[in-house]
Amino acid sequence: MQEASPQLENGYTRLANELLDALINAGLTSRQWAVFMAIVRKTYGFNKKADDIGLSQLANMTGIAKAHVSVAVRELESRRIITREAGHFGHRLGINKNHRAWKEVTKSVTPKQDVVGDSTDGAAPSHQLPGVTESVTPETLDEGSQISNPPVTEEVTPPVTESVTTKDNPSKDNQQKTETFPRSLRERFDIFWKAYPRKEEKKEARALFEKLNPDDDLLAQILRAVETAKRSQQWKVRRFIKQPPVWLRGECWTDELTVEFTPAQIAVIDAYNAALGEMLGEIDASVFTEDRAGAIDDFLGFRPKDPTFWQRYFPWVAKDVDMPPRSGFDYLISRDGYSKVSGGQFMKEKQ
Repeated sequence: MQEASPQLENGYTRLANELLDALINAGLTSRQWAVFMAIVRKTYGFNKKADDIGLSQLANMTGIAKAHVSVAVRELESRRIITREAGHFGHRLGINKNHRAWKEVTKSVTPKQDVVGDSTDGAAPSHQLPGVTESVTPETLDEGSQISNPPVTEEVTPPVTESVTTKDNPSKDNQQKTETFPRSLRERFDIFWKAYPRKEEKKEARALFEKLNPDDDLLAQILRAVETAKRSQQWKVRRFIKQPPVWLRGECWTDELTVEFTPAQIAVIDAYNAALGEMLGEIDASVFTEDRAGAIDDFLGFRPKDPTFWQRYFPWVAKDVDMPPRSGFDYLISRDGYSKVSGGQFMKEKQ
């Protein structure tokens, strides 16, 4: 077998020594280390600060089960070591370089116990909107030395119960980060069954649950995923809720469901409410719909050469446009509505 001989000429990852030193002292578990380094490889390895990275990609890179990858990502996010926000195809992950903002973790090891049984750019307004001057200062990547991933050992480290210590939250007042559930696997399944809204195929669901044998972290993640899914549009219609065995077999708790507007989408809603809410009726940003979220994302891409156009659009509409009957936010951000309104079809008559 030919020996491996990595060469810098074939690619390398730059990481500041200060950041690497902070990581060494961060007390990461082996899974967290592996997942973190995979994120570094997918971002800094391609000279990016953040990127859309799916759980499946991280699982393939690390050899860690997708469910455990999901837990590790959320743990790293909760400690502010990584950033996580909605992206185009899932979640956009990145590294938080401000290591002084990371939350420290006090670990107490508990041995595991047995458990029983575009294209509308051409539709730019013919009437020039007020200008907006924007200054953007790009960040540059840190320079440092080439690094390699530490060895990852799975299923040999006892589970770790973590509590977060910050300056504003002294360690003596810490609460356990991981919720403790009953030891009995039967009782754990009953908790899941009570939470899951579709009560069918209980025997098969129990068998799959027992085979999965989730620890406290995984069961907490499963229950959070169920509660999140309950708020989705799809689960408001019973026939669209998967049967429990199908949901468990597909590890659907790792699905990246969106049940609230992203900050960018909320910014558009807020801009509309500020300019036109009193006239046309405000939009409640806390009431999420997938159709509206998708329409906002589409709207934000109407003028790729002028990405801040929407900041001027709504005030311009309030000042210069005579809105057609029964029109509002959804019409203004639709392709048809934007094209007609920005094209001057509903301009107010000049006095």
